[in-house]
Amino acid sequence: MSSASIPSARLTQDPALQSDIFDIRRWMVDLAKSVNAVDYVGGRSIFSVDMVTFGTFAKSFLIGREQTEKEQWRNVWSTVDDFELLGEDMQVMVSPDRKVAVAAVPFTSTGFAEDGCTFERTGRATIVLSRSSVEDAWIAQHTHMSLDRGVPMRSFGKKTELRQ
Repeated sequence: MSSASIPSARLTQDPALQSDIFDIRRWMVDLAKSVNAVDYVGGRSIFSVDMVTFGTFAKSFLIGREQTEKEQWRNVWSTVDDFELLGEDMQVMVSPDRKVAVAAVPFTSTGFAEDGCTFERTGRATIVLSRSSVEDAWIAQHTHMSLDRGVPMRSFGKKTELRQ
């Protein structure tokens, strides 16, 4: 895999890689929109049906989008605000055929203590994306989200799920 840091001089010289990075950042924005709107339907569209996940609530790993939604997303998305993957700070590797990418990226969000007080909920994510052709949209095959040290594991916000 070729590796690109953001920002990188190489990106300005390689339009194809620059396009891939732009599309990966757009994927991250789409995920943030789904999380912040508690839009599970929208979220499903950017993840593979047979994805593998590590997350805050998984004892080991979760297999499949359905299990990930049930055991991870539904325990997090409605309890946080202002989720954002910090695409400007991401590191990414893209395969030579441009069909697989791995992104490492910090994230931030607002968490809620049981008493309703807010706290900074920061962490990092590793995301494996793939697509059948370079014209296709990126789809996540694997995610691993980890909270930073000292960040409370649970947030107690109570947002309502978007109904479609």
